[in-house]
Amino acid sequence: MSVREGDTRLGRRDLGWVSLAWLSLGLVGCSRPWRVLRKSPGNPLLEARALSVRPLVFDAMRVGGQTELAYSSELDEEERKIWAVDKKAMNDAFLRGLREETSQASFDVVPEREVSPFYVEAHVRLIEPGYYAYVAAQPSRTRMVVSVSTPEGEPLDEIEVVHETKATISKASVSHRIRNDAERIGHIVGQYLRRRVTPDDA
Repeated sequence: MSVREGDTRLGRRDLGWVSLAWLSLGLVGCSRPWRVLRKSPGNPLLEARALSVRPLVFDAMRVGGQTELAYSSELDEEERKIWAVDKKAMNDAFLRGLREETSQASFDVVPEREVSPFYVEAHVRLIEPGYYAYVAAQPSRTRMVVSVSTPEGEPLDEIEVVHETKATISKASVSHRIRNDAERIGHIVGQYLRRRVTPDDA
């Protein structure tokens, strides 16, 4: 999990990469880096002034081909602490990417505690940590399902976004890769929201 480990522990374990690597291949080659699962007719997001962002949700998540509970049970105490820090850092990275992408947009991205007519919530469904072992490497892969809803919980839009980060010497740790995935997904969600709020926004 840490940089000094060089991911050799993860490299030795069967992360279930082969069985799950094809989960999101439908996104590869698409003109847009997201897959629409639900789009509200009439576009209620048009010309919205603000959207509140909720923290990342890690429910029903698969990690390395197994449940998070099973995955974390194989970690030692230090690695479990790192994993908890990584999930918090993924939330911060996602929000950072989203805000960077929408910084020049016509709407504001605000914390959940601020009242807004729309709420954005991302559920992390899959994390393939990948590994870097000098002579062999496998990229990380993170999949999120992101929804936009009303304060009452009425679903409006829902998209699926997948991002991979290559395992290199500069991104030798799981921490680096999954945080980068989260930040890039934040950018992609920002692109989607800009298109919905301001359709003419390039």
